[in-house]
Amino acid sequence: TPGKYKNDPSNYEYAKFTVKLATYIKHSEVEHLIILGTCAEYGRQTDPSTAGFTLSAPNTLYAEQKVAAFKAAEKVIQESITRFTWARLFFPYGPHQHKQRLIPHLIDSLNSSTPIRLADISSVYDWISTRDIAEAISWIIHHKLPLEIDIGTSIGVTNLELLTILEELSQTKHQELSGLEHVIGVGEFFVMGKDSPLLTSGWLPRDTLESGLKWTLEG
Repeated sequence: TPGKYKNDPSNYEYAKFTVKLATYIKHSEVEHLIILGTCAEYGRQTDPSTAGFTLSAPNTLYAEQKVAAFKAAEKVIQESITRFTWARLFFPYGPHQHKQRLIPHLIDSLNSSTPIRLADISSVYDWISTRDIAEAISWIIHHKLPLEIDIGTSIGVTNLELLTILEELSQTKHQELSGLEHVIGVGEFFVMGKDSPLLTSGWLPRDTLESGLKWTLEG
């Protein structure tokens, strides 16, 4: 649930389930186990993050338990012949996303001419469409790649830039810059590095942020 999941105790249960799943898979005939991690595992960074090189520095319970689950699951799977991939998602978006997520919230506000308050216009995020995520997973299945993978675009934008694109696509503009509020000093930076194993293997996202948001609006 947006606004609650980052420090919700349920994260302990999700981590335990992940390890139990890996333990079960180890004794099965499943050839490849892919588990979705999160870019939040990297914590506060000032440069792009690259799987296998950037150290984890989680600063929420959600991210801490993802890291714990990854380490435990890796240890379990190492004892089997099952291939294991830990794929860290950056910022996913697409049709039918939870209405309290940022992009659906902005779209709804633009459609209803509701005033928009951006809590943060200083942070930079790497948004990737869910259809590109699906293609990335397919690519991972059919190519030999390292254990740790990032799934993003390597292109970061601020929330203000995101809003501007949505305004252009929806042909609606009622939010003046002077009316935007933001938290000074948040400064998060979650962007996939251009040397990420997924990109260097030859995979590229098909969507630009504009085409992905247009698809989302049409959905």
